[in-house]
Amino acid sequence: MEFSNEHQRRLAMLKAALPYVPPQNKKAMEIILQADNLISLATEVSTNDDDMTLRAAQTDTPATPAVYEKLLLNIKDYCTPAESEIVRMLLNFLHADELFKNYRDFTKSHASIHTDEYGENDNQNFMMEFLMSQLSPKQRTTFEQVATIMNNKKGDDKAYE
Repeated sequence: MEFSNEHQRRLAMLKAALPYVPPQNKKAMEIILQADNLISLATEVSTNDDDMTLRAAQTDTPATPAVYEKLLLNIKDYCTPAESEIVRMLLNFLHADELFKNYRDFTKSHASIHTDEYGENDNQNFMMEFLMSQLSPKQRTTFEQVATIMNNKKGDDKAYE
């Protein structure tokens, strides 16, 4: 690995050694590393605030719905009831967005099936096929079992009328 200066090389060595440091020395080493991060951050902010904002936006972890979901789930425990409701709403939005993306991909891959010449019933079948494709095999089996039970129950109700 190449480093731009000796300081960065030494910090990298400290970070690599951290898991192997005895417990009584580990906390001091973590404080040294965090203090250096704080000093580096303060230096970067004072030199160019716009550049720091850009650098913060370009983290190693890409901003994906899964990352946002993990973030929201992690902070949810520390929220007030009103904030928790907002977090829940955002999570629902992320899940709905993912569902719509999956539906769009599904319709593209099954374009020959889903055309305007089919009636409303066929569109419902198409939607059911999509929803079933979103279930795991175990969930699909459970759903089919419940649907079978419900269909048999409807038949039983008619027999007693």
